[in-house]
Amino acid sequence: MCLRKLVKHSALARKKLRRTIIYTGRKPTKKGRRMSKTLLTKKQVAERLGSHPNTVDNYVKNGWITPRRLSPRKLLYVWEEIEQHLDLS
Repeated sequence: MCLRKLVKHSALARKKLRRTIIYTGRKPTKKGRRMSKTLLTKKQVAERLGSHPNTVDNYVKNGWITPRRLSPRKLLYVWEEIEQHLDLS
């Protein structure tokens, strides 16, 4: 196989892995083990809290929730931290 194809393939694999993490909130793992942290988008967090996405923005603005910045426009939230900070458990 050509070296270019191998490099291109690995780049596509990395892109697919990033998409999987963004949309499912979990990395694909071997042997069915789950990742310990559940990463969610703002919309998913709002659905779990039963509120509007703007409410999640207000929580971030007030410092009650700290998001993880994936890119300048993409923020992900760790559900376990949200439960801990807002005493949901």
